[in-house]
Amino acid sequence: MLKKTLVVFFLTYLTSFSTASDELEIVVSWHKPPYVLMDQDSGFELDLVRAIFNEMGYTLKPNYLPFGRIERTVAGGKMDVALTLNYRHNVDRTILTNEYVRFQNVAVTLADNQIEINGISDLSKYRVVGFQTASKVLGEEFARMTQNHVNYTEVADQRTQVITMLRGKFDVAVMDRNIYQWISATLPDNIQQPTKIHNLFALNGYRAAIPDPQMRSTFNAILHRFMQDGRYKMLLDKYYLENLFGEQVKSPTQALED
Repeated sequence: MLKKTLVVFFLTYLTSFSTASDELEIVVSWHKPPYVLMDQDSGFELDLVRAIFNEMGYTLKPNYLPFGRIERTVAGGKMDVALTLNYRHNVDRTILTNEYVRFQNVAVTLADNQIEINGISDLSKYRVVGFQTASKVLGEEFARMTQNHVNYTEVADQRTQVITMLRGKFDVAVMDRNIYQWISATLPDNIQQPTKIHNLFALNGYRAAIPDPQMRSTFNAILHRFMQDGRYKMLLDKYYLENLFGEQVKSPTQALED
C-alpha cells in the first residue's frame, strides 16, 4: 500500500512539475514602453500576461518582432500566443481573447508650431508619422486620411516617431499618450521641446491571440479575476498608467472591501 501511494505521489509530482515548466512561444512587439520594455524583458503587457500564464502553469519565451509582422506571424500559426491585436487586424477574430489593455492614441505636435487640429481630417495638411498598423487600427476616418496622403509614414520604432517629430522632420506624431510621455522623458535635454497633445481618437482596446480554445478560455477567466481582485490595478500603478477600463478595474482597497 505504501509503495502504491509513493508511486502515485511521484507521478503526481512529475505531472505537476512538467505543467509548471511548460514553455510557450509568445510574440511581442518591439520596444513599446511602458507596455513592452524589450531590454528588460518586462513592461505592463508582458508582466500582466506572464503573471496570468504563470498561474496557468506556463512560462513564456518572448519573441520580439516589429508590430507590423505580428499579424503575419499569427496568420502563419507559428506561435502559441501573440500580443497587442484587435478585430481590425487581419487575423482570425475567434482566436482573440477579451481585451486586456486599452490605449489612448493622440496627435502630438511642437508647441512652437502652433498647429491647430480639430479633427482627423486636419491631419492631411501636415507631415504625419504613425506607428506600424496605425492606418488599420485607428478607425475608418484615419484610414481614409492616410490612403492618399503622400506625407504620411509609419515606423516600427516608436522612439524614432518621437525624435523625428521633435527634430522637425514630421509635424505630427500619432501614438499612444503613455508611450509618447515615457519615451519623451528618457530623451536628452537637447532634444526635448514643449509639445501639444491633440485628443482626436477613441480608446483602442487590444487582445491576445491564443489559438488553443481551452487555454484562451482559462486566460480570459484569470484576466477577469485579475481585474476584480486588484492585481490588474497594482500593475497599472507600477507603470503609472491610467485605468482606461473604468469601474471594471478595482483598486486593491476596493477588492479587499468587497
